Amino acid sequence: MDELEEIEPIESVDFDEFDDGTEIRLMSDGSIQLRLSMMPPSWAGAGGPFENFAAYLSSALNTNVSGLDKELYSIPKPATDPVETLKSVLRKLRHESGF
Repeated sequence: MDELEEIEPIESVDFDEFDDGTEIRLMSDGSIQLRLSMMPPSWAGAGGPFENFAAYLSSALNTNVSGLDKELYSIPKPATDPVETLKSVLRKLRHESGF
């Protein structure tokens, strides 16, 4: 079985004021990975979508998102323009939290 490899970092995302590297990455199998630098973000309160962030992303993106660890999420066969969709979801989440 071939090992999954990063093809390219697609975009860095400003998700947290202390963020040093939230990234969206294209992987060799065509999936997208979201790597957050900290989880939950510094601005997040207790509970909310960060209790089960994979389920939150799955619902928001209308696809099955797997949490590979606390700060890494895999989005298999993403929708059309997955980067903009994912960035929009992250911006909305931060805005709804008042930041």
